[in-house]
Amino acid sequence: LKLLLKLKKKQLPPLKLPMKLNKLLMTLNKKLMKQKLKLNKLKQNLFLQQKQQTKPLLKLNKKLQKLKHILLNNKRKLQEQDKELCGLCKENLMRKRNICQQEKVELQRNKLLFKSK
Repeated sequence: LKLLLKLKKKQLPPLKLPMKLNKLLMTLNKKLMKQKLKLNKLKQNLFLQQKQQTKPLLKLNKKLQKLKHILLNNKRKLQEQDKELCGLCKENLMRKRNICQQEKVELQRNKLLFKSK
């Protein structure tokens, strides 16, 4: 059969081959073409199945990427808010310290006043 296919590929005139061999070669060619068509259909079906299976995964991956992006943005915003809060806390602490120092000074004055009286 391989020899026949090689001969056929060499474009020999059909008269040189006996009629039975020529018919056999024609039927084999038809069968081969049918098998190739089936194989192509199977490949296409396999490709479509893989595509359909990966489509939901791709959608989930996109959603996951969006959620990661949102999470990172929220984390960054929280860090900025923490910095602002820390600044406010520092200001409050400084105010409290100043108030405490003023109260201490007043207490010392009062003590001195009481001692002097």
